Amino acid sequence: MKKLLTAICFTSAIFNMSGANACTTLIIKDNQGGVYQGRTMEFGDGLPQMYLNYYPVGSKFVASAPAGKKPLSYTAKYAVLEAVAQIDKTNQKTAVDGINSQGLTVTVNAFGLSKGTDTKNTSNIIDADSLGQWILSQFSSVDEVKSAIVKQSIWFEPTLLMGLKFPLHIAVFDRSGKGIVIEFINGKLVVNDNPVGVMTNAPEFTWHLTNLNNYTSLSNVGNGTAKWNGETLHQFDTGGNTLGLPDDDSSTGRFVRAAFYSNFATKPDPANGVATLGKIMNKFDRIKGVTETNTASTEALANPSSTKSYPSEWTVFTTLRDLNNTTYYIRTESSLNYAQFNLNTIKNNPKPFSLPFSDLYKPDVVKQITSSN
Repeated sequence: MKKLLTAICFTSAIFNMSGANACTTLIIKDNQGGVYQGRTMEFGDGLPQMYLNYYPVGSKFVASAPAGKKPLSYTAKYAVLEAVAQIDKTNQKTAVDGINSQGLTVTVNAFGLSKGTDTKNTSNIIDADSLGQWILSQFSSVDEVKSAIVKQSIWFEPTLLMGLKFPLHIAVFDRSGKGIVIEFINGKLVVNDNPVGVMTNAPEFTWHLTNLNNYTSLSNVGNGTAKWNGETLHQFDTGGNTLGLPDDDSSTGRFVRAAFYSNFATKPDPANGVATLGKIMNKFDRIKGVTETNTASTEALANPSSTKSYPSEWTVFTTLRDLNNTTYYIRTESSLNYAQFNLNTIKNNPKPFSLPFSDLYKPDVVKQITSSN
């Protein structure tokens, strides 16, 4: 089975380990309590080939472990749809983004402050890059993940790209709306509940929660009139209530903005849940060339004398997930529309598949996948 190396929104983590600007993750609920999750993925110079992978129940996996130690072997309890990226020829694997047949979702975002400590155990070890796939294939709820991960032996294998050790953190959500954020800080595993249903990038998740206290004056209700020194003032338009809401593309700004929109957006009926989520995610669609940096790409890092400027990143794809109906939507940067994949339709397929993103919009692609298995 393919093993694909992590390429998860961490271009900027390589460039600026103190605070990467990358992906945005959030959830909303409809008026019946149904949960929907959105995510943008940003990447910079040299976007790798992207794939949508499917693994049925019973798929077998073997993690990586240091020489002389026994890796964890596990069998999928649930069917999995996941987005992966291949950036070298070693055929390593990871789950960039995905959903399983129980409506559990995983999203992995850049987190340049990440620092884990390798396990001292000698068996049943999993490499950090495989955590997303392990979670999706083994668990049906956030509570299960939270209980299991604190007991799991983890190895922080250096990737072949700059030798970094898992500069990432993980958001997990389930159909109840529960969420957690998994981080590795100062050598320790830290698992926090996610009461706001949002994750971006550095600093650590708890810092973002504390920072929200600076924005309690924001509301979805605007004050259209005021009187200053006896002069009555009137707004010319609506929307002034969002003055003060960060509109920059930094990790900290996006976190506040995501929390604001996911909190105040009108809860739609279930038929409009995905469409509402899509509109919110448009607020985080980053345009190529708008935010550039003189910090080096991997090419320039290997050549410190280089002065070439590289685009920092832009949105290369956006995913939406309907957790109750286990439906996964992907929109690539070259399309205005989403490709739709319902895991209920394909979860009984007995064989895995790997679909290049370039084939996502082919006519009857789901039918072809089903018939080929």
